[in-house]
Amino acid sequence: MRMNFLFYVISLFLVLHSTRAHDFLDTIQDLIEICQKEVPQSEQDLQNFIKSNMDLAKATNAVKCHSKCILEKQGLFPKGVFDEKAFLNLTLNSSDLKDYHAEVVKAIDECKKEKGADDCETAFKINMCLRSKSDEVMGH
Repeated sequence: MRMNFLFYVISLFLVLHSTRAHDFLDTIQDLIEICQKEVPQSEQDLQNFIKSNMDLAKATNAVKCHSKCILEKQGLFPKGVFDEKAFLNLTLNSSDLKDYHAEVVKAIDECKKEKGADDCETAFKINMCLRSKSDEVMGH
């Protein structure tokens, strides 16, 4: 379960810069536990994915669907569609990110185009794209 937590801490990069990070982390941990019951993924699958340097081709369907579940529970991927406004609101509510509006919008515009073979893969690809944009958004 700890690896699941690390995965989501990494994947949902923008929100972690929030001044309310402690509340966010508690919420994410709760969502991970709920999604683990609904969409189980093995620790081995997750470890293999992380060890592969998060190579998209190495992610199992369970890893992808677990990712989708968490995004859905956060209201970021309702009915199989990425809710860019909800993501923007969530990220820009952070005092650390309020000055990065243009960068966040650019990342969203680029990543919302990601498509997969199904909703799990689409959510996963969007999530991983946003993760890859984190350095650009934060100016690192």
